[in-house]
Amino acid sequence: MKPWCRTLSGLAVVLALASCGVPQDGQAQVLDADRVPYGLLEPGPTTSSAVSPSPVQGELSLPIAWVASDDALTLVDRTVPGGAAETVATEVLQELAVGPSTAERNRGLRSSLPAGTDLRLTSLDGEEDVAVVEWPASVQVLAAEEVPLAVGQVVLSLTSVTGIRAVSLIQDGETVPAPEPGGSLITRPLTRADYEALLGTSAARRTVGGHPG
Repeated sequence: MKPWCRTLSGLAVVLALASCGVPQDGQAQVLDADRVPYGLLEPGPTTSSAVSPSPVQGELSLPIAWVASDDALTLVDRTVPGGAAETVATEVLQELAVGPSTAERNRGLRSSLPAGTDLRLTSLDGEEDVAVVEWPASVQVLAAEEVPLAVGQVVLSLTSVTGIRAVSLIQDGETVPAPEPGGSLITRPLTRADYEALLGTSAARRTVGGHPG
């Protein structure tokens, strides 16, 4: 390329950069806010870090809490249909309402919940992961020592469902104070930790392979 061509090319580049607002001295410059193109200073869209658990397809095995012969709770695996957390929670409550299978009763397992207890999931708070359950009046007739076991059965069984961290018991829209193993009443949502002491000396008390029957 001839020298005069290189000179013209260089001059064209300088003029182009100048027209685009790029400083010719190669130094970065801070622009006043009113000179920044519209929208560039506005914050971009934010995304929530909370991710709802994906529905479980097919069948899954979940531990259901029953009362053992020593009056401690034990966990028995049951196969329930998969799906969204609400669907699985409803299936778990149905298992509790039906009670232990014949084979489980022959092994000395029972339920503190009266037979046919109508346990209904009224809502599931997806942000707090709290399942709200209508606590039937039939449970009020239980002996005082049976009530923590009945509550523990529901809490330990439901909190095994992915997407459920705690359980709130209500009657006619009002929170039902629930007795913990130590006898104190709890009015906040009930967590697994509140009732794990009912599992006895080992929190791993678990019978695998239970079947409704």
